[in-house]
Amino acid sequence: GKGGVTESLISGKTGEFFKDPTSESLQEVMKKFDQKKYSSEECREQAKQFSRKTFVQNIEQEISMLMATRT
Repeated sequence: GKGGVTESLISGKTGEFFKDPTSESLQEVMKKFDQKKYSSEECREQAKQFSRKTFVQNIEQEISMLMATRT
């Protein structure tokens, strides 16, 4: 994937992207922001995919798979 916010944010579900890296662009998105549109639980679940624990588990799994192919 592309990494960063492009993978961690789901537009319309866990946040919103804004077009340009300017305060005006951010202000435009914030004017339309409706907190009720987003589920705290859904945001937490999405964030868990990028936790340190998940990262370590994924790295360990990749190493195990690589080691298994060497034998």
